[in-house]
Amino acid sequence: MVKHDEREVPRLVAIETTNACNAKCAFCPNSVMARGREVMSEDLYRKIVDDCATFKLRAIEPFLNGEPFMDPMIVPRLQYLRERLPATKLRLYTNGFALVPKRVDELQGVGIDHLFISLNSLDPAKYQAIMGLALERTLRNNRLPCG
Repeated sequence: MVKHDEREVPRLVAIETTNACNAKCAFCPNSVMARGREVMSEDLYRKIVDDCATFKLRAIEPFLNGEPFMDPMIVPRLQYLRERLPATKLRLYTNGFALVPKRVDELQGVGIDHLFISLNSLDPAKYQAIMGLALERTLRNNRLPCG
């Protein structure tokens, strides 16, 4: 927490726009969560972002216990976030599996400061065992060399 106009405000805000995930990572609690898989309402999302615009926020991460690209509204949400918080660092973490070339093209101009793609292994068998996904597709989606 930092002081802003005599009130304490967070340095970082994480927004779980969805808790759905396309991976089944062995180390992640998502696959054993008891609550249902949902997408945050647009009204709640905008309220959170608008509330964050009332103070100087250092960084925002629109994800928590889900894969951000499982949110069908993630690109417009990121655009809204960038419009309302132009000076805030925008960091996004993804497993990259749903980050297909079309989606990458849609992200151009959004202004993501840091995009982290969690691979956890470059060995196809280990990747499958750890994440429950096919490494070749993830690499192909992200235009990375396979093998």
